[in-house]
Amino acid sequence: MPLLKIDTIANGTLLGLWRIAETEQELLDGMTPEARIAAMPSIDRYHSKARRTETLAVYTLLQMMTRRDDIVIEHNADGKPMVEGWHVSISHTRGYAAVILSKQHEVAVDIEYTSERVSKIADRFIRNDEDVDRLWQQLVCWCVKETVYKYFSEHHLASDDMRLHALGAESRGLVAVDNIKSDAKVDVAYIVTADYALAYIA
Repeated sequence: MPLLKIDTIANGTLLGLWRIAETEQELLDGMTPEARIAAMPSIDRYHSKARRTETLAVYTLLQMMTRRDDIVIEHNADGKPMVEGWHVSISHTRGYAAVILSKQHEVAVDIEYTSERVSKIADRFIRNDEDVDRLWQQLVCWCVKETVYKYFSEHHLASDDMRLHALGAESRGLVAVDNIKSDAKVDVAYIVTADYALAYIA
């Protein structure tokens, strides 16, 4: 079972990370009958094996984090995921799934596997006044902006509507981000490893 971690990070907020190494069938076999019934409507929306497997990994992680077999993921009009009794944010990328949960306040998370593809599209999401030239900084910028977009989902932010303050030299830390549309500012935690970049608001 490739659960990487479930951490309590602040005020009871839970952050879970799963390395997806199983097949769809292996994930299904690891679920209780009740958990499979709860998850299947979401799984059946997808024809792609990769998307089905990622969604099953998310459900497995959610069930472990909440200790409930009846978890159902729904979505509001903005596409934001909803789980009864929790504020939730979900992300998956090639080989990984991440979930953040809080009973008290809004949360957001994003994960991106490490590759050079973000450098090829850097001009689409990096502002001219953001100093993010190195690959790991570009990965952080991508993840952080995806996280902020989710956090302010009702604002429908574009990349230029978010401005990162200066990143430190470390592979983990906090970065302040301006929501230019609403004149708000939020701190986003980030972690960079050889395999992925992860950002979250807790």
